[in-house]
Amino acid sequence: MEQGIRRRFRGLKGWKLKGEQFEAVATVILRVPGYFILDYWYQDDVQNCIPRSLAWADVVSSGFAIFAVIQGVLVLLLPLEQLVSLYMHYLTIAVLAAADTFSNYYIEGEKRLVNQWPDYGTVSFQGFSNMLMLQKSLFDPHNDVETLFLRQQVAAIVFHTLVATLVTFFLDLECNKDKILLLVYLVPVFARLASFPVTELHLTHNFASCFVIFLTVQYIFLCVPHVFRFLKQMYYTLAEMIEMYGLLRVLITVWSRLFVPIQLLIYWLMLFTTQLYNHYLPSHNTAVATKPNTVLTAAGGSITAPSPSGGSGAPSGSGTTPTVMSTNPSEMWYLVIVQSAAEVCYTPLMLAGTCVAVSYASRIILSLTRAYAAGPGAAPLPDDLVHSGWTEGAAMALLAVQTSLLNMAIPERLAVLSIIMLIVVSSLVQNMYEIVEPIVLALSAQGVASIYRHCRAVSACLLLLLLSMYMVYMFTRIFEQYFWLLLVVSTSIMTSVQVLGLLATYILLTWDTVCAQPWPGLDDLVYYTRATTRVFEFIVAVFVVGAGVKESITGQWSWINAVVLLIHCYFNVWQRLQQGWKSFLLRLEAAKKISALPEATPAQLKIYNDVCAICYAEMTSARITHCKHLFHGSCLRKWLYVQDKCPMCHAAITLNNPELSPPAAEDVTPPAEGIETEIGANIPLPDEGESGELSL
Repeated sequence: MEQGIRRRFRGLKGWKLKGEQFEAVATVILRVPGYFILDYWYQDDVQNCIPRSLAWADVVSSGFAIFAVIQGVLVLLLPLEQLVSLYMHYLTIAVLAAADTFSNYYIEGEKRLVNQWPDYGTVSFQGFSNMLMLQKSLFDPHNDVETLFLRQQVAAIVFHTLVATLVTFFLDLECNKDKILLLVYLVPVFARLASFPVTELHLTHNFASCFVIFLTVQYIFLCVPHVFRFLKQMYYTLAEMIEMYGLLRVLITVWSRLFVPIQLLIYWLMLFTTQLYNHYLPSHNTAVATKPNTVLTAAGGSITAPSPSGGSGAPSGSGTTPTVMSTNPSEMWYLVIVQSAAEVCYTPLMLAGTCVAVSYASRIILSLTRAYAAGPGAAPLPDDLVHSGWTEGAAMALLAVQTSLLNMAIPERLAVLSIIMLIVVSSLVQNMYEIVEPIVLALSAQGVASIYRHCRAVSACLLLLLLSMYMVYMFTRIFEQYFWLLLVVSTSIMTSVQVLGLLATYILLTWDTVCAQPWPGLDDLVYYTRATTRVFEFIVAVFVVGAGVKESITGQWSWINAVVLLIHCYFNVWQRLQQGWKSFLLRLEAAKKISALPEATPAQLKIYNDVCAICYAEMTSARITHCKHLFHGSCLRKWLYVQDKCPMCHAAITLNNPELSPPAAEDVTPPAEGIETEIGANIPLPDEGESGELSL
C-alpha cells in the first residue's frame, strides 16, 4: 500500500515523512470529509432516503440521499489504499467537470467576441498559420484582434492539456491511446482554428461531452469486476471476523472506525474556525445577543445583570429566552467563542465533535497543571479514565442530552451551553486538584526541595482555591438555583475546602521537615485536619442530597435527576462515610496495639544499639514488639495503619498475644547483618543450621 501511494506521488520532491507517519497523517486528513458528507446528509437528506412518491424527481432525490450516506461511510471505513483510489476518482470527476465548463465558456466567449468585433472571425486562418510557423509573437501590439485570438486558443489548448495530464495522473493510466482520447475537449479549439463557423461551434462541444460520457461508462464497466471482487473479499473478511470475535465485537470495531476522536476534533475545529472567521469579518457589526443588560441564565428564564450598586437582578419571568450581554464582540471575546461553539452544535455529529474538543482541551489543561506543579522533568499523566479528559466530555454529552441542547434555537442554546461549560469547568478544577494534591504532599516531605518548587506548588493550590471560590460566587449570584446547579456549587465548595485542607497539611508537614527534632503529635494533627475536611465535605454532600430529594418531591421529577441523585448518594455520601469510618477504626486499632506493647528500657536500647528500621532515626524511646524488635512508637503506629505485621520479620502484631510483659534485657534481639527490603526494614538472615528459604 505504501509503495502504491508513493508511486502516485513519485514526482513530488522533499517527501521527508516516514511511511508510518505519512500513513497516519493521510488517514486523518482523507477521512475528515466523510463527517461533512454525513452531517450534510443528516441536515438535508435524511428525510429523502425513502421516496415520498413514485415520481421520477422523488426517486432520483432518494437515490442521491442514499448515495451520499454510502459515500460518507466509505470515506470513513475504506482502507487507506482504496480510500486514496476513491479520492483520485473524485478528483477525476471534478477535473472533467471543470473541463466541460471551460469548454462551454470558451465557446460562449468566442461567440461574444465575434459579435463584438465582426472582423474577429476572419483571422482564424492567419492565426492558425501563425501558431504553426511562429511568425509572430502572441502579443502583437499592432494587431489587437489577432493577439486576442491567439491568446484565446493557446489558453484553451494549455488548459485541456493540463486536464488530460491530471486525469492520467489520478487514474494512473499507462495506455497512450487513453491519454490521447482525454484530449477530446480540444476538438472545439481545433475546429475554431480550422475556420469552423462560430455559431455551430457548440456542436463540437456536445460531441466532446458525449465522447467523455462514453469513456466514463466504458471505464465504469471495466471497474465493475474489481468492485465486485473487493466487495466479495470484504464480505469474507467480515464473516471471518464475526465468526472469530462475535457480532458485538465487530460492531464495536466498526463504531470505533466511524468515530475516531482526532478526526472528530479536526472536523469540529474546521467548523469552529469558520464561525470565528465569520464573527470577526470587517462587515460583521452585529452583537452577540440582542437584549442589553442581561447575562446567561438557566433554561426557563433570564436574569438581569447586577446593578452597579451591587444588587442582583430579578427574574424576568418564565418563558423568556435566555440571553447574554450585548456588546462589541472584540471586547467580549469569550462570548464570541461560546457563541461560535453554540452555532456548530446543532446536530449529533457536531455535538460529538464538541465533546471530543472539550476532552482534548481538558487533557491539555491537566497536563499543563501537572507540568507546572511538578516542574521540569515531570512524569506524564497516568493513563487512567479520570485524568484522560474523557470524563469532562462524557459529562458534557450527558448534560446536552438532558437539556435537549440540539433542539434549541441559537439564543437559548448559547445560554444553556454556557451553563454546561461552567459545569464541565467545575469538574475539571476537581481533577486538577487531584493532580496537584500528591505533588504538594510529596514536596512537603522533601526538605531538600528548592524554594522555587515550593512556590510553584503553593501558587497552583492558591489558583485552584481562587478559581473554585470564584465559580461558587458566580453560580450563587447570577443563576437561579436548582438541583443541577447545586451539584456544581457543591463540587466547587468541596474543592475549596479540599485545597484549604491540603494547604494546612502542607504547612504542618513542611514545618516538621525543617525542624531539627521529630514532632511526636504531627500525625494526629494531620489526621484531625484531614478529618475536618472530610466531615465538611460529607455535610455538603448530605445537603445536596436533601435538596435533590426535596426538588424531586415538590418540583419537576425526571429519571436523569433520579439517576444522578443516586450516583451522588453512592459516591459522595456512602463511600465518604465508609472510608472515614474505616480510617477511624484503623487508627483506633493501631492506638490500642501501640498502647499494649511494652516500652523499651534504657538497658534494652543500649543492647539493641541501632536506629529505627522505619524512619532510620536514633531511638531514645521505643516500643518492643512480641517478636522482640524495637521501633519508634509513632513510626510503628503509622506502619500499623497499613498492615498488622512486623516491618522486619512479618510476624503478626495482635492484641491477643499473651506475651505482653516487658522482656528482659537479654531477650531483646540485636540487629543482625541482613538484607534491606524496599521499605527499608532489615530482615535477619537465617541461622547456619536452618535450611528454610528466606521469604521477602
